Amino acid sequence: MKDKIFPLVLCLLLAGSISACDKLTHHDDEAEGTEEASSEESSSEADRTRAMEEKAAELDRRAEEIRTMDGTEQEKIDAVNELERERQELNRMGGN
Repeated sequence: MKDKIFPLVLCLLLAGSISACDKLTHHDDEAEGTEEASSEESSSEADRTRAMEEKAAELDRRAEEIRTMDGTEQEKIDAVNELERERQELNRMGGN
């Protein structure tokens, strides 16, 4: 049973990653469509988007590390739960 849980949880995390990337892409499209914003606001928004993209890439790297990590099932589950918490924080950042 445990052998089936970990891949399922990992798949859910990867789906969350894709969702975060979609939000970032959608957010980028909206930012490009608003030409009336000042250059300072655009620069700030670009910096924020760039930071979110970097965080998403870092979370993807960590997901791959977790997938191949040695350890007990509980250690893997704990690592996946922590990663999911961080992905939810990233999604909240994108939703603001």
